[in-house]
Amino acid sequence: MNTPTRLCCPAAAFVALTILTCTLATHGQGTSKKRAVPPKFDPREVEQIFFPDARKALVGKRPGSMLATGSRQPSGSDTIPTPRGAGTLPPPMDGIRWSTLISAETLADEVKAYRPLLAAAVKTPSQFQGEGAREARRYFSTLATMFAIAAEYDAEVRWENQAAAARELFARAGFNSKSDNENVYNEARLRTADLAALLGGETLASPSNIEPKPNFNEQVANRPPLMWRLERAQRDRLAVWTANRADFNRNLGGIKHEAEMVAALAQVIQHPSYIDAEDESYLKYARALQKAALEIREAAHEKNADAARAAAGNLSKACNACHVDFRGE
Repeated sequence: MNTPTRLCCPAAAFVALTILTCTLATHGQGTSKKRAVPPKFDPREVEQIFFPDARKALVGKRPGSMLATGSRQPSGSDTIPTPRGAGTLPPPMDGIRWSTLISAETLADEVKAYRPLLAAAVKTPSQFQGEGAREARRYFSTLATMFAIAAEYDAEVRWENQAAAARELFARAGFNSKSDNENVYNEARLRTADLAALLGGETLASPSNIEPKPNFNEQVANRPPLMWRLERAQRDRLAVWTANRADFNRNLGGIKHEAEMVAALAQVIQHPSYIDAEDESYLKYARALQKAALEIREAAHEKNADAARAAAGNLSKACNACHVDFRGE
């Protein structure tokens, strides 16, 4: 009988201790709870370690704070556009991250390329009549599109502060160059001079009432000049430069440039303002163009001639199939 009594003693002691603890805890609860005294320190001891206001010490755009359009992140149900590499191509237009399709370098180089071309197209009134006006329409329309992209670019790009003004000026010249009369010729010469001034570092006179979100078909460029630029990239350059390894290696920079032009313009022609933009077959072709162009760019980056040739073949197939079903205005 003695053994069970000795075994129960620790348990009894534990129960008694628990009751005593609960009683003391209950007794200690009052209208106010005592808290530990906050630590004290001399601010001079940490002023070399922490900034008084970290926000004032940040330089440049804060990560994730800006969308491709330059507006702040949306709240609520809005979402940030899906970046390249997430398994889907960018959305039709709004919120597009243009830097995933075309680099700032390609944008600038494309703009620079039109200075001598326009100078030749508007050299004389007789030169402008007919073919000169047609060429000027193509050049001005492509320039307007490049500046429309630059105005919405999601990274640093040249002429970003003047992009919207340049877009307006060159777009109007492009639309008017459907004619070749004297007034249109004089305007084309003025815009050609504006381009030279812009490239020389001068500031353009900004038109009034600039539309922040232009209707591409009516306020930037009709589709036919853009299709001309797409065909030029696909047929005259990419198809030729990827045909064999020697030409591929000689033209890596040009291949990247033209592939990015196709990727960007394939995005532009999906804008809802263009005819057929709601047709699923049309959109399928545009997305196929973009996908093939991005594959060509990746192949050029990796110096993979075989992959570039295969992607260029897919690009040609998409172009040819689209031409059978859809034609420009």
